[in-house]
Formats: sequence, structure tokens, C-alpha cells
Amino acid sequence: MKKLLTSIVLLAVCAISIHAQMVGSSANYDRSKSQQSNNHSDSFGGFSIYAGGAFPMGNYKAGKMTDNVPADWALLFTDGNKGYAGIGYNIGWDALIPVSRNGLGIFLGMDYFFNGHNKDIKAFISDYNDVIDKAPKVHNITPLMFGLRYLGSINKNFGIFVEVGGGPNIRLISKMELSFTEVHYGDYYEINETLNYDPALTFAFKVGAGMMIARHLSLGVDFYSLGSAQVKGKDEYNIYSTFYGSESGSETFKTKDLECAELVLRLGCRF
Repeated sequence: MKKLLTSIVLLAVCAISIHAQMVGSSANYDRSKSQQSNNHSDSFGGFSIYAGGAFPMGNYKAGKMTDNVPADWALLFTDGNKGYAGIGYNIGWDALIPVSRNGLGIFLGMDYFFNGHNKDIKAFISDYNDVIDKAPKVHNITPLMFGLRYLGSINKNFGIFVEVGGGPNIRLISKMELSFTEVHYGDYYEINETLNYDPALTFAFKVGAGMMIARHLSLGVDFYSLGSAQVKGKDEYNIYSTFYGSESGSETFKTKDLECAELVLRLGCRF
């Protein structure tokens, strides 16, 4: 994390330094060239779409299921606040409005993140594939990301930018379905169970940097802190017993907080 933030700060300093040099030398140009230089920053505005890899960080990617299966293992979020997340993807869009000719702009955007399971939980699910019909996966949606972006233009086709922003995040965990049979003292049981996880609203924050190429392409790296919230929901079950017949019921459950964080490497296209 420290190395990432240090790199972003260095890129910011570089961008500001480039811009300062351009401003300092503009006095030697005529008015038409000065106007052309300003247009380099103006061309940074517009509508963009982007996509890239989403790499979970910290406790979000951590988590290991062992052979000593806990009694409530079906929740898959019982190992402290671990998320068992594997590498996923991010897609999104943003609209940038320049607010000054020095390369500063305000952006509004939306992001979607999806992560599957890490290798440990994949192996665990594989071992219990006769029990687990559907395993829960985590989706994060930031419906409105708001922030500032600064571009240090090198020329009309190339620039370096830094950005920071924040907004609400909606965390969604898909349901889990189980079905298995047991025999106790000659009594045969068929058990069907569905776990529905409640959505959670958190605050998301991002900081990043990247390059603008030929006015229409961007390469960027962003760190997203998608917030922390408790995992909770409802466990619904149906049990059939040869001795006692059918029984249905439900109960609520909750575990520790789950914090989601992503490092995103993305490619964008500006229109």
C-alpha cells in the first residue's frame, strides 16, 4: 500500500512539474501558441468508458478453509473478516468537465466490480461440490463516483494525470444454495438450504494515476477502498425426515465486517 501511494504521489509531482515548466515557458510563445497549449488541457474533457483487472487486496483476498470445517461453514465468511476473493474485473464510465485551463477537471462516474473466489475457497468448494449448488460471490457497484482529476500535458497527444474521488458503494453478495442428505439413528434426512445475503451500503474512496495517449486512450492504475460493512442475511431451510415429515423455517445470521479493497489496472477510451 505504501509503495502504491508513493508511486501515485511521484506521478502527481511529475505532472505538476511538467505543467509548471509549460507555464513558465509560455511567456516565450506568441498568443496563438499559448492558446494551442491551453487546448491540450481542454481536450482532456469528455466521456470515457474503461475496463480492466480488479485485484483484491488485504483481508478481501484473504481466507482459507481447512479440513476442520466450522459448524457454520456454509456462510463462507466465518474466517474472521476474510473475503476469499480472487482476481476479477472492473468496468465503468466517467464524464470529465474541465474547470480551468491548467488541466484541472471534475469527474462523475460509475464503477462495477466483480470478484470470484480465491484458490483456497475454490478447492474447498470443489471438495464439497455434492453439497454446494451455488456459492456466493461478491459484487460492488459505485453508482456515483465524484472527484477531481489533474492533467499535466506534455503535448497535444500525451499527458500524465492523477485523480482522487469518493462516493457511495453498494455491496451485493449472491445467494448460496445447499442440498445434502444425512442419516441419524436410522432416520433419513433430506436438507435444502438457501442463504440470502443482505445488500450493504458503504462509502468508497479512490486514488489513482495514469497516462492519456493520442487524446482518446488512457492507461491507469487506481486503488479503491470500497468500505467495510457487516455480512448478514437470512438462512431459509427445508428438512424432510422419514420419521418426522417435512419442516421449513428461516433464521437471520450475521458475521464480522467485510472490508473490500481493489487495485485496478485499466484501459479506457475517450469519446
